[in-house]
Amino acid sequence: MLKQIVVYLFVFCGLIVFTAARCCADIVKLKNGNFFEGIVIKSDDNSVVIEVDIGTIMLAIDEIEKIEISSTQEKDILQQQWQEAKEQEVREQEAKEKEERAAPVEPPAPALSLPDKKEADPEEKIVKKTKQIQHKAARCPLNNSYYLLSVPKFQSQSEGSPLIVALHGWPDSPESFMKMWEFEGNKKKAFIACPKSISKGWKQKDVSNIFKMIEEIKSNYSIDSKKVFIAGVSFGGHFALYLGLLYPEQFKAVANVAGSIIRARKYIGPVKLSRGKKRLPILILIGEKDEQARHNYAKQTKQELAKYGYPVTYKVIPDFGHGYLSRFSRDISKWFGL
Repeated sequence: MLKQIVVYLFVFCGLIVFTAARCCADIVKLKNGNFFEGIVIKSDDNSVVIEVDIGTIMLAIDEIEKIEISSTQEKDILQQQWQEAKEQEVREQEAKEKEERAAPVEPPAPALSLPDKKEADPEEKIVKKTKQIQHKAARCPLNNSYYLLSVPKFQSQSEGSPLIVALHGWPDSPESFMKMWEFEGNKKKAFIACPKSISKGWKQKDVSNIFKMIEEIKSNYSIDSKKVFIAGVSFGGHFALYLGLLYPEQFKAVANVAGSIIRARKYIGPVKLSRGKKRLPILILIGEKDEQARHNYAKQTKQELAKYGYPVTYKVIPDFGHGYLSRFSRDISKWFGL
């Protein structure tokens, strides 16, 4: 009965729908050539919601070219495969962390020697030190602030490495947020940059520092400009959305934990959506036990983004309140495609 209702809605919306004989998942094909595989759980005149392995994605109807619907038995097989894959990933992550803890501590890098005749600029010292200390977070200066940079042990010199800008919440710090990201960054061969807000919470005055930091990292390392991502939690989630929506050409995707457009507008500055801008993929994570206001703002953010055609992945984290866990970094980097 559910399959008949879904098919009826798709036909009503003018979409071509047919049953895939050999596919274990529903497939939503977009007009831009991309596609999503998962299980279609909801559709109406404006949007389609498809469940994937780490959450749900809401897509605007006018972005969709075609939808292929699988059988109930195939959907059951797919959900079982997702569950088995998640359990296997947890086991591998636990084994890796155990191995990392048991590994011997590397000796500190030798101090950087400089010529006696010429005094180097303080910022230059820090940048050079950052290059020497592989996969260890180094502190680098910004205007009235600083950022921590984690350099992966292994880097792609030919194609360039990914860069993830990770924005802390308030009153958290770059140091605490880097602890949540450093292991995952090294595992995925990605640079992690954790800047500090200039004042209490992120403001418009922090924008120039973010882009100064990104350009500085690009100038000193081989970074793939097409793989610069941004993620944030709570207040940092508001700011991640703000930057991704106002400066979409600078990033590939945005991940946000417990942030919203509503509070970005209230605490940071105006955010006006438009169909004319580049529409980045956006991930929204919210704890099941987080306060109701944040749930409402997260849902409003999802609905507003979907209205303007943004590809939105929305996931409620079971039995979790407000904050951040290191496993979120794993889920986010996987969603980034790393």
